[in-house]
Formats: sequence, C-alpha cells, structure tokens
Amino acid sequence: GFIIGLLISVLIIVIREIFDITIRTEEDIEHSCGYPILSAVPDMLNHTTKGGYYGYGNYEKSARKKAGIGQNQNKIIGKNISFAASEAYKLLRTKLQFSFVDEVKCPIIGVSSAMAGEGKSLSSVNLAFSLSQLDKKVLLIDCDMRRPSLETKLKIQKVPGMSNFLTGQNEMYEVIQNCSFDGDESFDVIAAGINPPNPIELLSSTKMEKALQSLKENYDYIIVDLPPVGEVSDALVAAKLVDGILLVVRQDYCNTNALVSAVKQFEFVDTHILGVVMNCVGEGNGKYGKKYYKRYYSNYQGSYIANNDNQNKNSK
Repeated sequence: GFIIGLLISVLIIVIREIFDITIRTEEDIEHSCGYPILSAVPDMLNHTTKGGYYGYGNYEKSARKKAGIGQNQNKIIGKNISFAASEAYKLLRTKLQFSFVDEVKCPIIGVSSAMAGEGKSLSSVNLAFSLSQLDKKVLLIDCDMRRPSLETKLKIQKVPGMSNFLTGQNEMYEVIQNCSFDGDESFDVIAAGINPPNPIELLSSTKMEKALQSLKENYDYIIVDLPPVGEVSDALVAAKLVDGILLVVRQDYCNTNALVSAVKQFEFVDTHILGVVMNCVGEGNGKYGKKYYKRYYSNYQGSYIANNDNQNKNSK
C-alpha cells in the first residue's frame, strides 16, 4: 500500500508538471514567443496571492488591500523602489534606446500584456520615470479607457483626459498634467478621462492619430498604456499608432497559451514587438540566480541606499 501510494503521488506530480503551462522561468518565455526578454523586474512587495496584483481585473479591491498598495505606494513607483527594481528599469531603458533608429525622433512605445493583472500600468509608470531621469521630455498616456488605473498610482486627476479630448470636450493643453517626484524628475501624463461607451472608435479615429503626431513634436518619448490584448481588442487598434510594443509577462501568473495568442494577434496587425518585460520575478529565479545577485550587487546596493538617504535628507 505504501509503495502504490508513493507511485500514485509521483505519477500525479509528473502529470501536473507535464501539463503545467504557467510561465515560471525566462526560458519558458523564450521558447513560447521567440522574442527577447529586455528586463526582469523583481517582485517589489513580496506578493503571494494570485489576484489582480496591480489593480486590474476581478480581484482589484481585495488584491490592492492584501498587497498594501495604498500604504506602500512609494515602494513600487518612482525613486523609492528597490535597488534591483531600479536597475531592471534602467536596463529596460537602455535597451529601448538601442531599439530605434535615429530617424525616429520621438518613439511611441505601447505597453500591453496578454492577461489582466500582469503589471503593465506599473511598468509604464516606472519606465516613464526612468526615461525622465535622463532629462528627457516624457509623456505617459493612459489608453486603457475601459479600466484606467494611472490615477490610482500617480497624483493626477482622471478627468479631463484623452477621451474628453477625442470627443471634443477639452483641448489638448487642458488634458496634459505634470507628475513630479519631490521636485526632481518629472514627466507629463494624459489620463484616460471619462469612460466612453466606444473606446475602440476613439482610439482608431483620425483625431487620435493626428494628436500623437502633434505630440511627437514636443516630447522625446511617448509611453502608451494599452489594455491587455487577451481581454479586449482595443490594444490591437492602438498598436497601429505606436512604433513598438512592450509585452509585460508576470511570472507564475501568465501561461504560454495566452502569451502565444497575444504575440500572434500583434503580429497579425503588423506590430513591431520590441520584446518582453518579465514582471514580479522572485529572487533567484532569473538566469543569474541568487548567488550571482548577492555577489555582484551587494556593494552597489549599499551605495544606492546611501545616496537615496542623502537625497532625502537634502530635500528635507
């Protein structure tokens, strides 16, 4: 009986491993879609639940409460994020700078995901902040008009926003807001605005295309926060207006079927996929592992924390 029970347990474990399509490593992403992983962002809140960690999806309220996003907002956005997360976004920033030729004056970068709750909006915010640290003029646009979330992460107003401009209720200068972090780095934001009944028609309008072309004259980078492509088709419509798409994939959450489907949908509309951002990565799950991280980054992390402390003292 003991041997039979042991064999059955082993068989169950083997079957679960064979049919498990959840993305757990960087190799799972590379084998599934074939696009490079531009950066691996660590889990900044030591998250354990499987709900909408970043405030999107059916678990929004409970997940935000469990993750402590209201109390720990400064830990996941801006200059107070962890050293590893800061380096991950700087690596992403550097690789994006080499992704466009000199002819592209102001790249428009769309950020999307295969599923809801993978952290695309948080990645958009921190990418915009990281680019602004280079003294670049950056504009972040919330084009997720069905379930916008930038106003929950930044000190901005949801209205007026892009939907108000596209429907003729406000002019462009009235919907652009500035978001600063303790008076240091800052970037401009256009919120989603009032939730419209026809977001696809607004995003695919000629006015939207002309607005982006006009905004390119005043900025160095434009980041567009798009809806999850696996949830609604809005992202495919807006993808035609951007110069490249970043796909955010959350570890231990997204599955290979959803990722492959998202890639095929973007490729069908001839979208240039820049690469993948692996999000919410646990320590030691990357290619370099836990030991490499401790040996290589320990000295730099100490100086990073010291510099942040000095900056906070000076600001006070």
